[in-house]
Amino acid sequence: MSDLMFGVDVQYHFLPAARLDPYLGLGIGYEILNFSLSQNGANGSMSLDGGQFLNLQVGADYKAIPNLGIGPFVMFSLGQYSHCSRKDAAGTYCDFSVPPSGGTLPQQALHEWLMLGLRGAFDAHL
Repeated sequence: MSDLMFGVDVQYHFLPAARLDPYLGLGIGYEILNFSLSQNGANGSMSLDGGQFLNLQVGADYKAIPNLGIGPFVMFSLGQYSHCSRKDAAGTYCDFSVPPSGGTLPQQALHEWLMLGLRGAFDAHL
């Protein structure tokens, strides 16, 4: 399984020159979720994609050197998958109401992601 998120993000760093630099971030974007299935020798895959309406981040970078930071972060995002494609041994489809090659999902709901992690940040002063 993989989830690719890309878009525009703005971050506010409270103490950019300090060794410990806390920040808040806000963004929007697009998301693509891919996963593969395997059962009893049959393989299949599915892809869902759609808009990411809200992406919030909070974290802090510890700077061992002025331009290189590492630290914990929490990210919350809110999105909605609007298109899908599914492929298995019988062909490519999503469900009975979507064309065989995939297409718009007939029922769309909001979904959320909550991510905890460790990030590295390099600040190239140009």
